[in-house]
Parts: sequence; C-alpha cells; structure tokens
Amino acid sequence: MITKIFKSICAICIISVLFSCSDDAPFITAGPDDTPRFLAPSSIEGNVRTSETQNRDEVFTMEVVVTPVNYTTIEWISDGQVLGTGTSFSNQFEAGDYELTIMAKTQTGKQAYRIVDLSVSPLDNDPVVTSDIIERYQSAGATVTLNGSNMRNIKKVKINDREIDVTSTADDKIQFTLPSDMPEGKYRMSMINAEGVSYGGGYMTVSDQTIVSQSDFMGKSAGQVTLTGRKLDEVASVTVDGQACPIVSQDAKSMVIQLPELEEGRFELKAMTKSGSAVKFIMDDQLVEVATIKVSLIAENVLWQGKHAIDWGTIWEDDGTITAQLRENAGVGSVLRLYVKRTADDYCLGCAAVGWADIVKGGTDPNRGDVNISFEDTVIEFVLTKKSMELLNSGNLQVVGHGFDLLKITIQ
Repeated sequence: MITKIFKSICAICIISVLFSCSDDAPFITAGPDDTPRFLAPSSIEGNVRTSETQNRDEVFTMEVVVTPVNYTTIEWISDGQVLGTGTSFSNQFEAGDYELTIMAKTQTGKQAYRIVDLSVSPLDNDPVVTSDIIERYQSAGATVTLNGSNMRNIKKVKINDREIDVTSTADDKIQFTLPSDMPEGKYRMSMINAEGVSYGGGYMTVSDQTIVSQSDFMGKSAGQVTLTGRKLDEVASVTVDGQACPIVSQDAKSMVIQLPELEEGRFELKAMTKSGSAVKFIMDDQLVEVATIKVSLIAENVLWQGKHAIDWGTIWEDDGTITAQLRENAGVGSVLRLYVKRTADDYCLGCAAVGWADIVKGGTDPNRGDVNISFEDTVIEFVLTKKSMELLNSGNLQVVGHGFDLLKITIQ
C-alpha cells in the first residue's frame, strides 16, 4: 500500500514538472512540434470566429497569447494582405466590413487561426455607397454609376491600388470609368475627397459576367416573363425545368422570355451565354447559376418595382396611383405580394397597410400583426379580404415595418 502511494506521488510530481508554467512564459514546456493554441483574449480562445464593431474614427487593437510562445509567429491578414505581425496589432480601418484573420504558424509548419468579423461604421456626414450588388459588378472599361449619399465632394476612387478620376458627382451619386486594362477580381474600393481624405466604399468586382439582377420570379404558364440585369444581349438560351424558353426580345439591360405550358409550382430557371458560360443570378448578395420561378395559371401584374429601404421612419407610401389600380382590378381573394430583401440583423417585420392598419385584418398598433421576415424569404403574400377592400377605399396603400428593402409589389 505504501509503495502504491509513493508511486502515485512520484507520478504527480513528474506531471507537475512537465507542465509547469509561469506568467512570463505561458506553456513554456510546449515544443516546436506542437500545434499552436490561442489562450487569450477570452473572446477568441474557444471561438474560431468572433465579431467586433466600431466607428471609422476608432482604432482597432488586439493582443493575443499563443502557445508554443517561443516557436510561433503571428500574422494579421485582411483582403489577402498582411497588415501586421506579432502578438499585438493596431490599425485604423475605413468604413466597411472586414474579415481579419489571425494566423499562427510554428517553425515546423503547423498552424491555427482565428477570424474577427470587423464591422466599421461611417460617421454621420461621411459619404456612403449603397450596397446594390448589380452596381458592384462591372466590366473593365465600363462607365460606373454608384448611388449613395454625401458624395458630392468625392474626386477620386481607388480600386486595386489605382486612383481613378470621378467624372460626375451629385450628393446621391458618383460616376467614373474603370480602366480598360483592369484585371478581373474583387477589390476593396475607397472614395477620396478634394482634401485627400479616404472613405470606405465597399467592394467592386471587375467581371465580364452576364448577370440577372434577381433570382426569384413569378410567371403565368405559357406567359411571358421579363428579366433585367447586365449584358443580357449576350444570352443565347433560357430553360425552365429543362424546357427551352424562346427569347421574345432582348437588349443589354432586359430580356423577355416565353414560358412553356407548365403545371403550377416552382421550377429551376437557367440561362447560357453565346460563349457557353452560365448566366449568373443575384440571390442574397451572391451570384448563383440557378434561379427559381413560381408558375401560376393566373397572371401576376406588377404594380410597382424599384428599391425602397423600409424602416419605421421611412415607410413606402403610394401617392394614390397604385391604390387606384388595386381598387379597380383587385378583389376578395386576390393575392398582394411584396418582394422584399432583409437588411437588418436585429429583427425584421413587414406589413401591407392603409393608415398603419394591417390591410388584411385591419389590426392597428400594437396588434397590427406584422409578418416576420427571415433571411430566406423573398416574398410576403397577403390574400385580400372584404376588410382589405374597405381599407383600400378609405386610403392609400403603405408598406410599413423595419429592416428590409421593398423591391416589387404585384397583384394576382
């Protein structure tokens, strides 16, 4: 029994010696063959990805503790560039979203990393560019118009480390021409004013791709559907559910296709260019090769199309033109559709209304009955009732809520 106790004490002492450490040399006993481990700060110790937010006038700082301390080098990387080395990092970022990678490598090539999703907000009077993805995909040599706010004093943009003169400015837009020899790629863009102050402008992708500006469509069996986008005059063929769709008309910005006879349902929509490449469709700020189309036996009429950011203080409100069409053409059982895109991270609610009253049930605050909009939803449907028609006869259509862009209103 004494012998067993003695052996246990010896084992504990050996383990204690092997793994002893001090505040000055964390995990000093770890060797060059060990995989790096992040020990601090606590936000990244056990999380591969974390988030940080700040304003563009603030300096981002972070210090990490990594083991094996004597055999590990640290790099801080964003947009493919090494911004700093060592355990401490400090940098001021322009407004925009950044994926900051902290890469730890040992002398023997073993590595580990952490990612900080850094969101940097502009200041109140900074120039800001909208996030319309179709504006962000342009061909080399193209004349580019970017919409936004506070942009009148912008004189240059910087893309791929090249400064480009702005040829036209207004408070809500700038225009410039990309160099014809700009290589294809995705680049962070900066906007520079007359004093040389640089502001974040998000990303610009230089690409010769043919793009359709949406990925979710409605159509009537054997009816026609209009697609809008860029370089659509290069489209050679379109298929729905594998069936060919004749191209009725097309130019660079729009194209009309003829649907075959189909049963009601959702189908895959694809297109190919004359050069044999797949046409890309925009979905959730990404480019995809397969869109969807919902086919009905009843035609859907587009009442309004555009882009309007919905928040409690920036509702969409008809001037009476669209409401008059609804009064004339809609009725009980008609389906009013709102095509929307979520923009908020906290919550997202939307409702068709008249005088802030729910158009279907007539509910008012705090029981209006707004629809929750998930990140996947693109269409909100309201089946009109007798109450709907009463409301439409008493006022104009509104779209109220928080945290989304209204893209289109239709009635079926």
